[in-house]
Amino acid sequence: MFEFKEETDEPYSPWLRVVGLSGAFIAMVGLTLAAMAVIGFLIFWAGSAIQT
Repeated sequence: MFEFKEETDEPYSPWLRVVGLSGAFIAMVGLTLAAMAVIGFLIFWAGSAIQT
C-alpha cells in the first residue's frame, strides 16, 4: 500500500495531480476504444467466417 501525504510544500503538486488525472482519463478512454475495436474486429471476423 502507498501512503500519500496530503500536505506538500512542493509548488508543482497541483499540476502533477491534474496531469496525472488527465493522463489516467486519457488512458482509460484509450483502453476502452481499444477494447471496442478488438470486440468489433472479432464480431466482424466471426461474421465473415460464418458467411463462408
